[in-house]
Amino acid sequence: MCKINDFALIIEKNLINLCIKAANISCGEVVKQAYYSWAKNSYFEGYNKVFDMNIPLADIKEVFMLLRKNIELEIAPKHLLINSYNQPIILEDYLKSLNFDMFYQQSGMAIDLASFKFENNDNIGEIRTIKSANELEEWILITEEAFRKKRNSHMYKMFLNENDIRFYGCYYKDKIVATLMLYIKDAIAGIHLVGTANEFRGKGFGTLITKTALRDAKDLGCKYSVLQASDMGRNVYNSIGFKEYCKIRHWEYNKL
Repeated sequence: MCKINDFALIIEKNLINLCIKAANISCGEVVKQAYYSWAKNSYFEGYNKVFDMNIPLADIKEVFMLLRKNIELEIAPKHLLINSYNQPIILEDYLKSLNFDMFYQQSGMAIDLASFKFENNDNIGEIRTIKSANELEEWILITEEAFRKKRNSHMYKMFLNENDIRFYGCYYKDKIVATLMLYIKDAIAGIHLVGTANEFRGKGFGTLITKTALRDAKDLGCKYSVLQASDMGRNVYNSIGFKEYCKIRHWEYNKL
């Protein structure tokens, strides 16, 4: 069984690995610096991140001044991932002083799949894996509605051909009403992009599609499943058996 700090690490690592994958399959770049790393792609800014920060306190101002310069020159991404294991502890105080703002915070959650049992007592929809580009286009439209954010379909079309990524759609009356993307790396199943069309929220579709993905991940030999939950989704994942182990904070540099 993982310790709390171990869970914090694997929760964020799954997201980091997804960012790295997005960069690698899209001819982007993955850069490892002395005190942090980053991944960039040309299609979807949401996977452009600076991460794995471990900065000696004596060097923190110099390191961040250089990072800020590289962001302004569009060399490094403007979005940073910060977690409880990043060093030093006062790191976020320096971010605030250098025009970085925290724009989003999520709950890092995990579940031990050995204890997960799939149950579907509602029969409210049919879960299918997305196989074709046409199905994926419909899937993307639902994620755009659910997250109120435009998506670049090029990245997801590339993901569609990857063996370690699966797209799930929950169908109701032959239309997709809920979405999920499963990313498996190192026996860790990452749950991403769980969204439900506005008129179908609160009816159990998101719960059903998540449970189905967890069942499949367990059958594929995954030990744990992880996700980053919004405030709205946290209670749903708690009901499935996920526990919160950390906060994941998303920071952004805002040039004056």
